[in-house]
Amino acid sequence: MRTKGTTLTPELYGHKLMAMVQTVPIGKFKNRCLAILDEVARTGVDLVVTRRGRPIARVSAIDEPKVLEGSVLYCGDLLSPAIDPTDWHMLND
Repeated sequence: MRTKGTTLTPELYGHKLMAMVQTVPIGKFKNRCLAILDEVARTGVDLVVTRRGRPIARVSAIDEPKVLEGSVLYCGDLLSPAIDPTDWHMLND
């Protein structure tokens, strides 16, 4: 029972806030999979696949991958030993 002035929030009851999304039966998804995936990628609108009216999967578009060019710093020779080979005897002591 709700008291006056109390609002139900998703955090209060641990539920996710669900927006209206498009649904498609699994049979239709199977028959038109590539076309449906192209549409989701183009529009960015999530799609829920259902089996007998119950949701079983969500299809959503992904963001474009970030460009990594210029994000790596050169820090010297990575293949050479970290210490001089003549000092290796110190590691055995």
